[in-house]
Amino acid sequence: MNENLSPEQKNDQTMNKQTYTALTIGPIYRTLQMTRSTKAVWAASYMFSYLMRKIIDIGIELGNINRDNILLPQFKNDALNDNYNLGVGLFPDRLIYKGQINDFQKIIEQVIEEFAEKVFEEDIKKAQCSITEENLTNFFKKYFHIHVLEIDLDAKDNVILKIYEYLDTAELANKVNPLAEEEKCLIEFLEKYQPNYNFLHRLEFGNRQFKSTAEIATAEFSDKKFYDEASKLIKRDKENDQEEYYNEIKKGAGERFRNYQKYMAIIQADGDNFGSFIKQLYTQPNSEDLIKKFSNNLWHFGEEAVQLINKFQGTPIYAGGDDLLFFIPVAHTRLNNKKDDDTETTEESRSINQKPKVKIDKTFFDLINEIDALFHKWFTNHEDFKEIIKGMSIKPTMSYGVSISYYKFPLNEARELGVDQLFYTAKKTCRKNAVSYAVLKHSGQYYGTTFHKDKDSYKTFDKMIKEHGVDGDFIHSIAQKLEPQSTVIFEIGKTCNKKDRDKMFDQFFENNFDESIHTIKKQDGDKKLIPFLDVTKKLFMDVYTENPVFDAGDDDNALERHKANLKKLYAALRFLEFINNQQER
Repeated sequence: MNENLSPEQKNDQTMNKQTYTALTIGPIYRTLQMTRSTKAVWAASYMFSYLMRKIIDIGIELGNINRDNILLPQFKNDALNDNYNLGVGLFPDRLIYKGQINDFQKIIEQVIEEFAEKVFEEDIKKAQCSITEENLTNFFKKYFHIHVLEIDLDAKDNVILKIYEYLDTAELANKVNPLAEEEKCLIEFLEKYQPNYNFLHRLEFGNRQFKSTAEIATAEFSDKKFYDEASKLIKRDKENDQEEYYNEIKKGAGERFRNYQKYMAIIQADGDNFGSFIKQLYTQPNSEDLIKKFSNNLWHFGEEAVQLINKFQGTPIYAGGDDLLFFIPVAHTRLNNKKDDDTETTEESRSINQKPKVKIDKTFFDLINEIDALFHKWFTNHEDFKEIIKGMSIKPTMSYGVSISYYKFPLNEARELGVDQLFYTAKKTCRKNAVSYAVLKHSGQYYGTTFHKDKDSYKTFDKMIKEHGVDGDFIHSIAQKLEPQSTVIFEIGKTCNKKDRDKMFDQFFENNFDESIHTIKKQDGDKKLIPFLDVTKKLFMDVYTENPVFDAGDDDNALERHKANLKKLYAALRFLEFINNQQER
């Protein structure tokens, strides 16, 4: 406080101060790194949400926490109950409270002691760990990094962002403890599957089996009897159980079996520009009320996103508002029904001498689009925020990092790839509101690309997936025919005028794809490209419009942009080939 101020000014300054209590809990990243299986990743994430829920619940029960003073997180009243079973942790790792919380450290200690008792009595005691409940309690008190801050802020301050800065700094001070016997017991607790997993699983799922990587990858068949029978073969302590599982799935799925069903999609999602959004909320006269509404909408968004993930037969791992982590099948198939196809698609199928018996019904991109629609419902188009967001130059959106990996690939490495796709590609190099995916093949090689969701290329790519079911071999032949044409495509790309450039792409596709397999006859007898090639051509046009390569002053830079465009186009075609292939290529 400035010593030159008068007593009256000092008093006014003090009067304008408000005390806030904030808490952050970890170490989430370190704990996730220790996990090896889908059930353990879920348990590790859920554990921190469980602890936060218990801290809030006990604090309210003791009268130390006033529910109305909680800024973040907002939640439904019954969400504090153990029987609020959505199958995922909905409480985030941070709490912001207006005012002081009396005896907060005692509440935290009580929660940890009760958690340690449950872990020990219900699980560790029956395992092979040679530790006492007291040792486990002391370990948890050291292991869990729970930072509590009391901060005095001015009424004009952006409370959320200021406190987040303090919490970020506090988290940097976390020390990594060496691996101890107690930590090995924690890992065993998280990885437990016999006889009925750990008490966190039982709390949410009862005795229901948690899906393995292979079961999630093939979850589109989860309503089939053969799926249930195959799942009985997953013993988790048997070396070839997943191979036996897939043999049964192949028999049951028949023509619907596709190679992508050996791959699981790990999706990490995160809100973009929420800092700018919160700043804008603090410029409003009813800022505190808006912050609570924002927090409340985060809860509803996360809850409804979980419902969409479950509907897709996915497995939600974490849903803390705009921060989502979930495992899902790459796609869903259906048997192709003639009456479902329009005339043009039927002609296309005849032109390549086959009518696909199996059609890709939906992919993870459809789920992403549905989650985005939820985002618009609760934020962009919500009555409380719609006009505020309209006035922002940078608007809140969602970005997604997707790692598609073979079922035998180490889960942690695959998850890390998804994190990289989100935070180092979609949100940094590609300026947000993006979907960045990577397909990690059985061979260990991977390919992928990034699409901005507000660009035409994303809509065109989405159309290619949905509307044109063609054989993977056919798509592969298209890519092979295009690859040697890099120089020609570069010259077309360097054409500055869009209309002229698009006309040259028209001619390029007509000249290179003029065989009967590539064309259909129009009513006047002339030939035209089959719909799949027509939309492929549109994707080329979109990509070279969005990332132009014409640059008379910098040919090297133009060439690099051209290479980036081709990489994007071939990654799109390879993904389409990937979801349509019956065998590994």
